[in-house]
Amino acid sequence: MGASYWLRVVMMILAFIGIVMTIRNLNTGKPIVNPFVGMLTQAPTAESHADVTMNLCPTRATSLEVAGVARVFEEKMKWYRTKGSSDAIEALDIIAVEQWFAKYCSIKGTKTEGEDVAAFAPLLELKYVDGSTGQIDRADKAGQTLFRWNGQSLLSPGLEEALLKFSALPSAKAPGTH
Repeated sequence: MGASYWLRVVMMILAFIGIVMTIRNLNTGKPIVNPFVGMLTQAPTAESHADVTMNLCPTRATSLEVAGVARVFEEKMKWYRTKGSSDAIEALDIIAVEQWFAKYCSIKGTKTEGEDVAAFAPLLELKYVDGSTGQIDRADKAGQTLFRWNGQSLLSPGLEEALLKFSALPSAKAPGTH
């Protein structure tokens, strides 16, 4: 086995490591910082770490519930909603729900520091196909709405917009009507 064989093996291992790092960073929502590129370019500034991306859907979500307001859930490939404590189930427009997920599964925000954890109250609970759950908490501070996701406090106008659109998801229409 010659040098070209070992060179190809080393290149494939480095490519594999790069792919695994990229996938891991995309799933955790952390900024992608490649150590090899970091050696060649300037190090990221502290300001670049203030902006974060929340990945609300590390896997497919099956249920979203805004505490005491509404619950949207998937059953047999269709989406339904219940409002408040009512047992009435309303079918939702499948395409509108999927578009909501496409637009709001990844939301940008700005980190905040030193927030009192006790000030946060549960806002949105997400359940996923693999059985895991996620929770977004909310607190109001000095006229601003703060959110907490995976232990990180942040400001996010995008998340506020997502919650407004969530409550306005349209009902399903009867087949043949537009």
